[in-house]
Amino acid sequence: MENRKEDEHVHMTTKVEDSPWYVRDIASILQPQTREMLQSYAGISPDDLVSHIEAARQRAWPLAPYPSVGALTWLNPYLLLHPAHDRVLSKVKSGAKIIDCACMVAPDLRYLASKGAPTKNMYGFDIEPGFFDIGFDFYGDRTRWAGDFFEADATKPFEQSKLGELKGQLDIIWCPKFLHLFDREHQIELAARLVELLRPVAGSMFVGSQNGLPESEELPFKNGSFGTTQKGIWMANADEIKAMWGEVAERTKTKWDVEARLLDLRTIGLHKDDGTFYKTKTGYNLQWTATLLEA
Repeated sequence: MENRKEDEHVHMTTKVEDSPWYVRDIASILQPQTREMLQSYAGISPDDLVSHIEAARQRAWPLAPYPSVGALTWLNPYLLLHPAHDRVLSKVKSGAKIIDCACMVAPDLRYLASKGAPTKNMYGFDIEPGFFDIGFDFYGDRTRWAGDFFEADATKPFEQSKLGELKGQLDIIWCPKFLHLFDREHQIELAARLVELLRPVAGSMFVGSQNGLPESEELPFKNGSFGTTQKGIWMANADEIKAMWGEVAERTKTKWDVEARLLDLRTIGLHKDDGTFYKTKTGYNLQWTATLLEA
């Protein structure tokens, strides 16, 4: 696509041909563990994997023509890349309750399920409920899924959705590709509100995975916003996310142990720059784990 002046800001479009983030070579980004999961858990034959993925994206695109949909960031579970992976998997297999924020088709919950974690303790919410049916068809687990997917807008009072029923009930918040849709102040505000869902006991975890940058930067939206009313998004780094959690702790009167790192996706073959603004700003995965010490 022509690298035009208009591409200086992140923007949204419903036209596939105008989307700098729309991945066309699906096989090139399909990771081995995802292949195995789709074959063993979802029962998809190796020859049908690419067409199966494309069919799901074609259903999702009209609902939400956002970068995460077109770029297939929902395909490979990001939990696999996270330093907290082993802890999360162990805790959920042992009965811990987990929620996936803005889950879309919930690839990470499906990954946990494929590893033997009980789905009855899994929750996921999204502002677009159409994703849930796509997820059930994509993973072929509609009749065996015992967890709960529900529509919710986390920026609204929790009492307006099932989130209100989950206050103080969860052990792990999994928050991938969500908080970075907001500016810095709203990221802090939203994180502080989501903390209300955790059980107020030492060991409860808030685990995040999102786009970041080596030098923190606020990026303005150009045409609309990706499911939010924000005019810009804050791209943090590891030090900044720790500082933000210091403010979350102050607002919630809690204490946390926070670990964070910025993973360069280029180093593991999950990102290639093509010179566009979008690609140069999305090559890093900011990962953090905030473990509750005192509530």
